[in-house]
Amino acid sequence: MLFSKLANLFIMPNEVGVSEIKVLQSPQDRIRRQIYKSTEQGLSTGKEMANAAYCPISLTQTPENLRELVASQQKTLLSILESAGIQAYDPLTAPFSPDQNIDYSPEEIYNQDLTRIHMARFLVGIHSNASTGFGVEWQAAVNLYKVPIILVPQGLRISRMQPQPSIILTFSNLETQADTFKDIFEICQTFQIGRGIQNNKPIIVGIQGRNHYNLSEVIYTAYPEHKYEHDPQKPTLITQALNPDILL
Repeated sequence: MLFSKLANLFIMPNEVGVSEIKVLQSPQDRIRRQIYKSTEQGLSTGKEMANAAYCPISLTQTPENLRELVASQQKTLLSILESAGIQAYDPLTAPFSPDQNIDYSPEEIYNQDLTRIHMARFLVGIHSNASTGFGVEWQAAVNLYKVPIILVPQGLRISRMQPQPSIILTFSNLETQADTFKDIFEICQTFQIGRGIQNNKPIIVGIQGRNHYNLSEVIYTAYPEHKYEHDPQKPTLITQALNPDILL
């Protein structure tokens, strides 16, 4: 299935906007800018791992009745990434997790997590509930020239404030759709990564030889049923404050 999907895409270059892309950063330029940004923030400037992903997860403000579901979906996602040959860093089980160790300062957590984002080519996370940390990490991945792949439950509407460029996909059941997402992650790994502009919008440029593609459109064209579309009629997740008195 994977190779037939790729073959169908590459005989239809106009549909993924090849001729309209202006490449601003080659893969080498992207890495140089990434190292400069990391150095500017005092982060490690080690080599980016092409088959690695940082997997953000909401921890601090996740309601107790959602924590088991969030952890279960994260476990499924990590399994899919492993099957696609991607090494995942999971903040939920890392030594710096607030569930594992509460002694680290905010500065230490910020530097540790951004260093991990710097070390990985991909940021892959399930955006199921509002999270300041998830949003910061998503934006950091964009600023560090990574490939953010954000998964959203099918019936959910998320904020319109979405860092770009990103690939945003929907799912109904990760376990039953595992093979599809495995294919998507494998497709992404067949490209070298640059940055560019298409129709005056920033894009992730997927490069194979002399061919340049809008990586988001490659995935959306191959899997249109999984493309996230903002629908104001869909609900947001409603949570309840149990201790609003601390705001007074």
